[in-house]
Amino acid sequence: MKSSRNELIEKYFENSLSPHQLHEFEELMAIDKEFSSEVEFQKQLKAAIIREERANLKADLQSLDNPTKTYSLRWWYVAAGVVLLIGLTWLASTIINSQPNQLYTTYFEPYPNVVAPVVRGDDNVENDLKSHAFHLYDQGRYEKAVPVFEQLYRDGGKEYALLYQALSLMASNRTQEAIPLLEQQDWTLEGRYTEVAHWYLALAFLDNQQIPKAKIYLQKVEQTSHPLANPAAQLLKSLR
Repeated sequence: MKSSRNELIEKYFENSLSPHQLHEFEELMAIDKEFSSEVEFQKQLKAAIIREERANLKADLQSLDNPTKTYSLRWWYVAAGVVLLIGLTWLASTIINSQPNQLYTTYFEPYPNVVAPVVRGDDNVENDLKSHAFHLYDQGRYEKAVPVFEQLYRDGGKEYALLYQALSLMASNRTQEAIPLLEQQDWTLEGRYTEVAHWYLALAFLDNQQIPKAKIYLQKVEQTSHPLANPAAQLLKSLR
């Protein structure tokens, strides 16, 4: 029994075609120009939606870098940004093939600076190692931020320095190097960055095709009340 064209297209984007349906789909793509044009149109449309949602999320996260806001208000905006991420990840999980690298690209956004917001025009930024590290991070100069956070952690042993060093590595497409940094710390001791560290460790494992390990940390995040619990659940669903 042949599947309808709409069903084939829908299941193609859900990555749920049976072997028989995949054969039908490939056959239609090869011989039916109208069908192949419709698939390509929907592919471009869905990609455009993802780009727009990612741009909106990025703009929202960047709005956190407003030095006039209080610390507690900054955390409220972090939660708001994560709510946007939930919508993005739900959308992405329904319209792209669930390949690890694709999922990583969809879900990864550098975590905002919630430790040391840099006031623009501050002449002491270069002289203060902590401020300098986060200044580089906020500017998106992640490669340069890595050694500064490394030095900051060496000098004071603060877990936020280790976390943002790992985040800078991930934002520089060096996820393999970020993994041992995130693994070496017991993030539950202080508890402030536990879910954040576990979320990014899961993403780093995902990018390196270590799916079982990624699932372990996603499950840890999913079982909490942290705003990242919902995206973790969506990502787990995509990996099953």
